[in-house]
Order: sequence, then C-alpha cells, then structure tokens
Amino acid sequence: MRVQSLLVALSAVILPTCAQNNTAWPFQTFRSLPGFEPPQLEITQNASAAPGLIFFPISGDGAHNYSLNIYDQDGELVWQSGYGDYAAFRPTELFGEPVLAAWSGISFPEPWGFGYGIVKIFNQNYENIYNVTLWNTTYPTLESIYPEYDPTQYDPFSWIDMHENNITPRGTMFVGAVNVTAWDLTSIGGPEDGWIVDSLVLELNVTNSEILWQWSHLAHVDHIPLTDAVPTYPLGELGQNQSYPWGPFHINSVDEFEDGSLLVSSRHYCSIFKIGRDGEVQWTLNGYSGGDFTLKNDLHFCYQHDARIHSENSSTTLISIFNNDNSAVVSYVNQTTGIFLSVNTDTKEATLVKELYDPSEPIYAVSQGDHQLLSNGHSIMGYGSVPFLKEFDKHGNVVQTVKWGQAQAVQSYRTYKSQWVGTPSTRPDVFACAESNATTSVHMSWNGATEHQSWKVLAGSSREGLRNVTDVKKTGFETSASISGHAQFVQVEAHGDGIKTVASTVVAIAEAC
Repeated sequence: MRVQSLLVALSAVILPTCAQNNTAWPFQTFRSLPGFEPPQLEITQNASAAPGLIFFPISGDGAHNYSLNIYDQDGELVWQSGYGDYAAFRPTELFGEPVLAAWSGISFPEPWGFGYGIVKIFNQNYENIYNVTLWNTTYPTLESIYPEYDPTQYDPFSWIDMHENNITPRGTMFVGAVNVTAWDLTSIGGPEDGWIVDSLVLELNVTNSEILWQWSHLAHVDHIPLTDAVPTYPLGELGQNQSYPWGPFHINSVDEFEDGSLLVSSRHYCSIFKIGRDGEVQWTLNGYSGGDFTLKNDLHFCYQHDARIHSENSSTTLISIFNNDNSAVVSYVNQTTGIFLSVNTDTKEATLVKELYDPSEPIYAVSQGDHQLLSNGHSIMGYGSVPFLKEFDKHGNVVQTVKWGQAQAVQSYRTYKSQWVGTPSTRPDVFACAESNATTSVHMSWNGATEHQSWKVLAGSSREGLRNVTDVKKTGFETSASISGHAQFVQVEAHGDGIKTVASTVVAIAEAC
C-alpha cells in the first residue's frame, strides 16, 4: 500500500511528461495491444555481433512515450512496461535468479540532475517482487529542492536517486541519494549561507530496504574538497538558495572491490574514488590531474559514468568507465568514448588500456550512459543523452549500431545487452476483425514472452464452440493470420518446446477491420 500511494502521488507530477506523443521518430503500433507504441529501431550489424536482447528505458522531450523496453536484435519488441519516469533499467540477478531492476519516480534535468523514487525488482514473469525504498518516515533528515519541489506533500516518500541500483550476490543493493542542505560556500567564492547537494551512498537490504551502510560526501570534504570540483563544475549562479543548490559531487555509480571497499564515480569532480567501509577515501583518480596517480598512455576522462571493476590483483585493478567527456559545462569538444584503465597502487600510475569510439560517427553524450563488458570480450556502449547503442569487438571494431531516437531529444540512461527468458504471468492478447472478402484477420501478441514459437488460432460461432482453424509461426512481437469465413469469437494459444501452453481470453470479432 505504501508503494502504491507513492506511485499514485508521483503520477500527478510525472504523467504530463510521460505522454509526450512526439512523432519525430517512427514508432510501432499493434492491433492486439492498442496504446503500445514503442520506437522503431534502426539497426546496422554484422555476423560477429554478440547474441542477446537489448534493454533500455526511454524518456526526453522528443520521446513518443516514457517506458522500459526490451527488443531482440531484429528490432522486434519483446516487452514494454507501462508508462512512467524510469531510469537505471537493467537485467541482473538476485539470489542467483535472473531479474530486472528499474528505478521509478520523478527525475529533474540539469541544473539538478537527480531524482527521487524507488527501485522495482521484477522476476521472469514480470511480477514486481520487491520494491527497494528509502522512506522519508525512516530517513527523515534529508531535504529537497524546496519550494521548487516539495516531497513532504506525499506520504510516504522515497529518497532513492535515479543513478544506481547495483545488486550484490548477498542480496543487498548499492544506491545513491541526495540531501539539499545549507553550507558555507565562501571557500569557492559563494555565499556563507549557501546551499549544496550532498551525495550519499547507501547499501540497502533488497528484501526489506534496511540501511546497512552509508557514506556522505560532505562528511569527507577534508579528503574531497569543494575547491577540486570548481574547475570542471563552476559555481556560477548556483548555491544561492535551496531551489537551485550547487551539486559538485553528482554520484552516478557504485561498485565493490574484493576487500569490500567501494569504487564511487563522481561526475562533476571528473574522478573515481576508492572508499573504505570506515568511510575514509583510500585513493582518488582524477581524469585531468590524476589525483593520487600519474596518468599514463594519454589517459584522460571527465564527466564519466558507470565505473566498473573487472579484475584485481595485489596492486592492480582493471576498471571500465563510460567517458562522456561532455556536460552542460563543456560539450562538443571531445567525443565520448569507452575506456578500460588499470590502476596500480604500488607505482601510483593509472594507465589507459583501451579506448573505444566510432571514428565514422563521433558522439557527444552530454549526460548519462554506460559501458558494459560482455562475456565474449565485446563492449556495449549506451550513450545516454544520445539514444544509440554501439557494440565493439575485442579489437575495437564496431559490429552493431542501434538507434531509437534523435540525439538529445530522446534519452536512455543506460542500455544493456543480455540473455533473458521471459515467461509472463499475464495471458496473450488478441484482436480479430472481419474483412470484406469473407475472411477474418487475427492479430496476436504476448508481451514479454520469449519462448513460444507458434500460435494456434481457435474460432467459432459461440464462446463454448471454438475449434482449431489454423496454426501459424510466430513472426515477431505481433503475429497476424487470416482465416476463412466470418466467425463470431476467437481465441489464440501460444505454443513452444518445453513450455506450458497459454491461451488468451475469448474475444468477440469486430464487425469490420
């Protein structure tokens, strides 16, 4: 009930931006599911592209709708959620089982660049099995961008930020949150009674949202001073009041080292930090100055997202990042790239190992984005504010490009490629109508299903008198068939090897198509 109350409250704020109905980019429609209007994908690929489905949320002023989406590599929709303000949509695992995780709430664009909401966990039946929350009733000390937005009008209210929902093997989740608080900004040329966004890292229990660990940037400004953020995120007119605070840290990813310490990415510091469980900053890697390290092999990065650990030994760690190198401060100078870098704590050197970009199509992602390493060594780049995916092979060659909107007008916070088996608990959908040539057209779909290969169509003059009239192979998200004559009712069954047959409801056939 608490989650439903929150979502109802948020919908009042979100719905005006969720139903954009923008038609600048082509979208699909389905007779069996009216109202489902996902974007058409523009796909270029070769035979070496890795198998898997494509996962992304969609939003932005140019988006036709705001939703979560799964597609196959032929551009066919597999699953679309209901409409809402979503981010951080990813296939992952919880207690060894495949699940989907997605942030849902209300997000604010620049100059804020954060959100408030919950993380929803779905099983393979697309059932919402857990909601990870940070309720204002259990964590009442945070403040928002009041009066620009006042969450106290909603009860309850969850503070989880939109950027991260990293699930650990032990069933916990790393998330971020923000606290808008008064702060003396005179050290950076601002007012003594200024306002700042404090970035928080929390580890929560997925099953009950218990707070297990937390960290605050402002509690460690002795190691991460505000002055270090000014060159890449100037104060400007921000920080004068609570509605428009200065947000120097801007946390966007959290990953865990083998020793339990955390790798935390700060967009506006252009830095990644190793933070111990005692809260102390063990090292800083800055993409311009190096921080505690000397930058080698022309390594540089800034405004990055999605810092992930891939291997560790006694002194060296291999890390990937999505190097935006663009923001609201600086853009269209350096193209966005994917980076692998090694950090050596013995030599105090950080070295560029590999950099990924498409020389034929420079991309300048001013916000968001991710860099995913696949099991075959390929890399997936999701470009955030540019709604593109590019897959690179081990040698840095582009083997797949997928697009679903216009740059900057449409955005997808992160994009993934992964195997996924979907077995919806809902029934298939069907629509049928009488054609003028004494035939009946039947259109059938099963939102989220991945395992059926064929359809059985049943028709008759009464709901109880249906018989099998044709079998057809599944041809995409929606399959169409034509049957002779004008029956009164129709039902379809989804069939596949090793799966239970599931039937739609019986529907009356429309008098005309």
